[in-house]
Amino acid sequence: MKTFLCKSDLKLKSGEIVKQGDPVELKEVLNERLTVLFVPSLNRSIKISVKAFAILVLGKKYPSINTLTKWDENGYCMTPMGEKVEPDGTDSYGIPCWNKIMGII
Repeated sequence: MKTFLCKSDLKLKSGEIVKQGDPVELKEVLNERLTVLFVPSLNRSIKISVKAFAILVLGKKYPSINTLTKWDENGYCMTPMGEKVEPDGTDSYGIPCWNKIMGII
């Protein structure tokens, strides 16, 4: 498991909040749209979308169309974790590339 500090507050359906700066552990990537995080402050695991993980936990922004085009022209795409993969690929953690997250592929 890899530990991250949340870049933004995560407001859960239960009403609980994982605060900015709280540690979370990437426990599992269930599929291309859903991740499981362990939240020590809640002492339990939660499911969040890959999109929410990228934006709220990692603090990433969507790449621009120009950036996506440049990557595509060079035969790769990046993931929110910073790994270079095939344009329809996933990284070593199971996180899909931006093309998939953004619904381009």
